Amino acid sequence: MPLDQNDLNKHLSTEQENWDEYASNFADEDIKIVDNISYKKRHWYSKWWGILIIIFVLFAIIWFLYFLSVTKDYLAKIEAGTIHYDMKYMNHTFDSKKDLVAITKSNDDQRWGNEEAKVVIVEFGDFTCPFCKDFNSKIMPELKDKYEDEVLFIYRDYPIMSTAAGESVEIANVANCIYKYLNNKEDYWKVHNYVFLMSDNLINIHEDFSGYYDKEKVQQCINEEAMYNEIMEDYYIADQLGIAGTPVFYINGYKLSGGLPLEEWEYLLNKFLNYKDYD
Repeated sequence: MPLDQNDLNKHLSTEQENWDEYASNFADEDIKIVDNISYKKRHWYSKWWGILIIIFVLFAIIWFLYFLSVTKDYLAKIEAGTIHYDMKYMNHTFDSKKDLVAITKSNDDQRWGNEEAKVVIVEFGDFTCPFCKDFNSKIMPELKDKYEDEVLFIYRDYPIMSTAAGESVEIANVANCIYKYLNNKEDYWKVHNYVFLMSDNLINIHEDFSGYYDKEKVQQCINEEAMYNEIMEDYYIADQLGIAGTPVFYINGYKLSGGLPLEEWEYLLNKFLNYKDYD
């Protein structure tokens, strides 16, 4: 049977009184709240999939920075023109092959640089060789100007372009005789470059270098082929090393053949000079 309105109001009033009494009881009591229970909502980054996202983002940032660094270095090397040299010499350790340095190095040949240098360059060349001419008249003066205090450069004769009595030996004899009697050994490299440039016509060399040496002594040395044995000693050393052409270079014992551009020479010398494990 449905309640009438008066009965419904009386019922709701009674229920309200019960709720008020219930609430008043809680207000008077000491209610203990458990401190170590939290009902806060968890953030996305504390969930397992959020942690994975964070790890992935960090990895991506690290990879991007590494890629940027490598790319920047790569572009710098391309601009400097050394990237292909990095690949070409990637297996070099740039240490010193002391046995070959001892064989190729000499005490009586034409030289420039620092006798105590940790980098020694030895060239075996022929005054009639066009590739030797290019190096000695163009590149070698640049290297001398830049590295004279840091390396020791030694020129040794390998007159392979002619017979033992041929033009290559004759010209080498002229250069060595002038070197022997120079008033100042530092002037030799002017003579050296001149001989390469004028190897076809050295008839005026004494006039062009008047005052640099005693003309009569040099001419007597040339006529007597006084430097022949010294030239042949260089020749036999080159032959024992298996050299088949010119120019051939030994940088701290590493053999390099043929014409190298100036940029490659600078790259190599800087690598050798910056190598940390020399004694």
